[in-house]
Amino acid sequence: MSKSDLINAKIHQGIGYISLNRPSALNALNREMVDELHNLLESWACSSEVDVVVLNSTSPTFFCSGGDIKDLYHHFQKQDWVKIQSFYTQEYALNKKLSCFPKPTIAIGSGLVMGGGFGLARHCDYRIVTETSSWAMPETAIGFFPDVGAAWFLNQCPGFTGWLMALSGCRVNAEDLLYTGLGTHHLASRSLDFFYEGLEKAPTNVDAQGCIDILLENLQAPTQLESPLAHFRQEIDAFLAEGDLEILLSSFDMLLLQKLKPAEKEWLQNIYDLFAYASPLSLKVTHLYLQKKKSASLENVFDCDLKLAKVFLEQGDFIEGVRAKLIDRDGQPNWKYSDLFDINQAAIKPFVDSF
Repeated sequence: MSKSDLINAKIHQGIGYISLNRPSALNALNREMVDELHNLLESWACSSEVDVVVLNSTSPTFFCSGGDIKDLYHHFQKQDWVKIQSFYTQEYALNKKLSCFPKPTIAIGSGLVMGGGFGLARHCDYRIVTETSSWAMPETAIGFFPDVGAAWFLNQCPGFTGWLMALSGCRVNAEDLLYTGLGTHHLASRSLDFFYEGLEKAPTNVDAQGCIDILLENLQAPTQLESPLAHFRQEIDAFLAEGDLEILLSSFDMLLLQKLKPAEKEWLQNIYDLFAYASPLSLKVTHLYLQKKKSASLENVFDCDLKLAKVFLEQGDFIEGVRAKLIDRDGQPNWKYSDLFDINQAAIKPFVDSF
């Protein structure tokens, strides 16, 4: 049913399956994929053949690594602003379409889920995680900001756990995702086929949501994992509650000096290293953006994401971050500011004005 080899789509027994199929790029979303997803959802929204939409991947090890930022980098090199702006406009519109889709939507967030893939999954009604789930919003590491509505959904996480994810870009596991509400249910990978079979046999044309709820209640199981976010919730809230980003990051050192178990210290050290590697400008703007959007609507955040993305492309560290991480792969980005203390109000004004 799909017009593209990058998206596999079929309808079976009232279930519309959309499977991302770009394994060579870890299912990174390009414009062709975004357009195809739009078309499928538009068609299925009013189709009597589709009661439920399932969004998954043809690979068990990754759902989606985000937007195809390498492609955007090459457009930037050609100064093709129309294509860049068009991609983000369509990507955010796709997230918005998922968030208000008239039929139940289910994302199977197994394996790696990052950036724009996180956005796809989070805007579905049901976000199923498995023992292999590893989700992240790593935009500050490439000189960007957590977009795709993240300033809305990460602000809904308990305490400041969502802020930690946004600023550090840390990966979180299935138990973290359930704890924060970013994931709604846990299924063992071996149970996914049973879930699909159950959906196809259920009377979804009568009560789709009820059928899904019953199936998940019967199939879900404990994750057998620990949640570092829950474990360190008190510490996360304590240091991120500080309004000054420069002070709160310097206070993080105090956590590392405490007597901790090796696994605890390793997790905290990883967070510290992620902060150290991130673009100072991205950290500063992201922190202000999260503060500003704490009570904003999803619609407002999507609108501001689009304006802020443009400023980051024109005046931020995004292009340099992509170069260092994905093009030259030298891992040595030359950020505009080497330290948070170097960033003055004039430097962040264009970013703040966009939100």
